[in-house]
Amino acid sequence: MTMPSDESSAERVAHFPLRVASTLCAIVGLVTVLGALVIGIPALKSETPTSLPLVAGLLSGAAVVAAALLVLRGRRLGGILIVAASIAPTLLSLLIENRFRAPPLLLILALITVLANWNQLR
Repeated sequence: MTMPSDESSAERVAHFPLRVASTLCAIVGLVTVLGALVIGIPALKSETPTSLPLVAGLLSGAAVVAAALLVLRGRRLGGILIVAASIAPTLLSLLIENRFRAPPLLLILALITVLANWNQLR
């Protein structure tokens, strides 16, 4: 029976900053999904029903959770995905509602932590 080499086991373990970034992304993704459900479901029952908050929030939250998994595995696609997830709701609100809505502060913090560790992603 062969033991795994130190290099292969070191590659499988994510660096501490990447674990922090992926954990923050996962938390932000779950909060975004919950927030989308809390805001989106009453918006569907209002006088002028709109599904924009629900769809944008669910897609953005799912993308951030997927980015968390990719960042934990050390993939650059996770960084690209979190950038797209932070830009998409803002662009949708600009295009549909004609008003600027900044991304949440926790999403910006998750984006900064992932991009600060960009050189560790492959």
